[in-house]
Amino acid sequence: MLLRHGRRSAEDGKLVAQLADAAPLADADRFGDAHRLVMRALEIHDRDGWRHPRVLRIGRLTRAIEYAAELVAKYVVRSYTSDLSRHLTTLYSRREAQAMIGSPERNLLEQARTETERVSAGYRGASFPALISTIAALPLVAGLIRGIGGLDWLDGTVQVVLGVALFVGFGVLSYLLLQGAATARHRAHLLLDGPLRALWETIGRAGNPPEDDATTIAAVAIIMTLLGWFVVPALAALAFSLS
Repeated sequence: MLLRHGRRSAEDGKLVAQLADAAPLADADRFGDAHRLVMRALEIHDRDGWRHPRVLRIGRLTRAIEYAAELVAKYVVRSYTSDLSRHLTTLYSRREAQAMIGSPERNLLEQARTETERVSAGYRGASFPALISTIAALPLVAGLIRGIGGLDWLDGTVQVVLGVALFVGFGVLSYLLLQGAATARHRAHLLLDGPLRALWETIGRAGNPPEDDATTIAAVAIIMTLLGWFVVPALAALAFSLS
């Protein structure tokens, strides 16, 4: 019954076409060079792709700001290299299983899969920077203080100080997230996008290469900016009106 209700669509045709194309590699002659270039790009990206982001020059604070932005960029970069190496291992394994035993394509894929598995052990990703998590926890800390009655929330000075602290905290956090994410995305575009595109062309019918988390981090930064610029001032104004 379900088959009767289903209709053949253009997307169905694409899927059947992929099934009919049994070649494990679209361009076996170029595959080896493309694979080696991606391996080289991964090494450079993981080691240096997060270093020295562009930040505001604020005297002696410049290095501290650069370091914090580096932590964000390092998280995005190393998480991406780890995810990408695992994705390549899986993709190579699947195409290897589709190649005839003893064929040149199977030998190429077996070698590439073995090499990628070996180097993947060194790409372990990165944990989210504790410094950024601490800044993000400022609203939670404020809530805890309020819960235990540590501050007089009807006092105008307390409200102003807390409002300014939250405004600055959200602003600093969003800036660090944006700069770190922008640096990671720029370096990935510079080092990896081209080699990955070339590799995917030689493999054929493999969808799109995986993307990093830079866009997600940037979206979080924008939300933090909106909170700091609009929500916090609005709440502060409401608190003043009720006090």
